[in-house]
This record gives sequence, structure tokens and C-alpha cells, in this order.
Amino acid sequence: MSDSLTRDRLVNILSEKTGIRASTVRKFIDLTLARMADGIVHDGKLMLSGFGTFDVLSKGERLGRNPRTGEDVMITPRRTVSFSVSQGLKLKINDNNEKAEK
Repeated sequence: MSDSLTRDRLVNILSEKTGIRASTVRKFIDLTLARMADGIVHDGKLMLSGFGTFDVLSKGERLGRNPRTGEDVMITPRRTVSFSVSQGLKLKINDNNEKAEK
């Protein structure tokens, strides 16, 4: 398996493939990610066709356990984000995995 696709690597790849300066590509990526984050925060959901869906979930107050001490503690209510992979991406991942095993 290769290294993770970082923001810097993504900028370099897109810059090389499009011929657009890296600084311009970086601005575009930053604006895109900021808008995606705004969509998740304000709408509670972000759907990217062929990629997946980000959903905001609300978790209520619950009892947890400190793993170091074993002491019971109350975990405060919070919102978190879940990601569901699209069927198309699942198929692509599994197809790629089958090719790697051969």
C-alpha cells in the first residue's frame, strides 16, 4: 500500500496533471474543503456522488470508562461526523484489492 494522499501530494498531482500553478491549485482545494466543511456543519449532510456521504450525528450524554483507571465517567453530549462509502467506491476498492492479491 502506498503513502496516504495528503493535501500537499494532492496539490502536486493536480498541478502536474493540469499545468496550473501549485499555489492556485492549493487555493482551490482549500476553498473546496472549506465549503464542504460548511455544508456539513450547516446542512448536517454532504453527499458526493460516487464517493460517499458525510452525516452529522448527535451523541447524547453517556456513561464511559477511563481505560487507564477503570473509573466510570460521564461523557458529555457531542456531535460527530460519520462517513458512508458509496456503492461505486466500494466496488472500486474491492476490484483494486482483487487485482492486488493476484
